Amino acid sequence: STGWSGTGNSATKNVTYDSAYGTLPTVTKTGYTFLGWSLLPEGYTQVEYITFTGEQTVDTGVSLSSYNGNYSIEVTEKHTSTSHMYIVFTSANTSVESRANLRITGDNISSFVGSDTDPDIMSLPISIGEINNIKFDANSANSYRSLVVNGNVTYSNDPFISQPVPNVRISHAQSQMYSGNIYDLKIYGNGTLVRHLIPCTRNSDGKAGFYDIVGGSFYSNAATGTDLTAGSAAYITASTAVKEDRNHTIYAHWTPSTYTLT
Repeated sequence: STGWSGTGNSATKNVTYDSAYGTLPTVTKTGYTFLGWSLLPEGYTQVEYITFTGEQTVDTGVSLSSYNGNYSIEVTEKHTSTSHMYIVFTSANTSVESRANLRITGDNISSFVGSDTDPDIMSLPISIGEINNIKFDANSANSYRSLVVNGNVTYSNDPFISQPVPNVRISHAQSQMYSGNIYDLKIYGNGTLVRHLIPCTRNSDGKAGFYDIVGGSFYSNAATGTDLTAGSAAYITASTAVKEDRNHTIYAHWTPSTYTLT
């Protein structure tokens, strides 16, 4: 059994986080060729990653100030530069509980809150030229923050100070901007997933960016640099690992069939 149940245009299946999707339905549509299954609706093509070249920033539209110091940010990335650069940036020069800057320096990554003159810094080694899984977690009730990089953990118990901060960005808005590939970004507020940015291209104009499968919005370069660029198309297969920790939809994608007349 495939484990799918349903009729008509939809079916459901129970899947397990971090396990493979398993057998996927076989579907047909007259006049079209099936491309594959995707986390994204029609109009967007899911890709493996989005490439930043040190000129771009993406504004996620999320201010961590909304969550009273209880939030998590998870990002999967690969970089080759050893320069100072921000993967995630929220604010500078203010002492805030909701600051969540993640900065690479050489073969280390640091997360820090507080002011630049009196920061609360946590650092861990990070791989260059390899895929890294990074998570920054904050819980103001316990004055607790943790940084996890590829399974290695460090934490801090410094007190929180609350002030508003700008929206979470991928890369800095003006300097020390990120160069590398972003494969995935999740933001949780008060334990609820509020953004899950999937790398993609927008079919209407070919623009590369991220589609948020929580809110249904598209985000692309918000800086003055060149456009972001996209990796290869990435469809869900039977062996694809489930990375959604909630009920979610996968969509069938199609392209019109072409015929040669003689």
